Amino acid sequence: MHGNRIQVTTPIEASFRVVEPSLTLCAAVEHDGDVRRRILALKYQNDRGQAATLAEFLVPLLQDIEPHPQAITWAPTTTRRVRERGLDQAEWLARAVARELHLPCKRLLKRVNRESQAGQNRLIRLSRPRFRARVRRDVRCVVVIDDVITTGATLRAAAQALRAEGVEHVHAVAVTYRRRGRGAHR
Repeated sequence: MHGNRIQVTTPIEASFRVVEPSLTLCAAVEHDGDVRRRILALKYQNDRGQAATLAEFLVPLLQDIEPHPQAITWAPTTTRRVRERGLDQAEWLARAVARELHLPCKRLLKRVNRESQAGQNRLIRLSRPRFRARVRRDVRCVVVIDDVITTGATLRAAAQALRAEGVEHVHAVAVTYRRRGRGAHR
């Protein structure tokens, strides 16, 4: 890593994108190289300065999206992980993106399970994340931020919790995605 700036050419086309009726799930780049090192520095070395740099990958993906989001939130990690690391990396990313897009960043999700996804196989990852949402009735479109998509289970579970509370559309985005067979858990 050389300094804190990464040259991001605009607009970024998502390297990974899934569109479903009430969910758009996408990630900017593959979980590799300098971007991977920056995520790890934010996550495990408490290098909070990386959040603004990594947000540069997400902002172009969200600038002209439809429907237009009313708020940005994040897929919270477990309480144990926050205690161990000193931060929730997804929250820091969400706040950095919200600042750039001039949108409110709100804690709309609470993780209701304590188990971490790290190191688990695909089947366990797909069944594990669970969230509870608290959303005002007039909020119809939300962006949910996470750092890495491995199976998509975390962001799908977050979107499901938000939709259960009346949110009509969720844009779920991550900085990176892991391709199956390249460090991803099968």
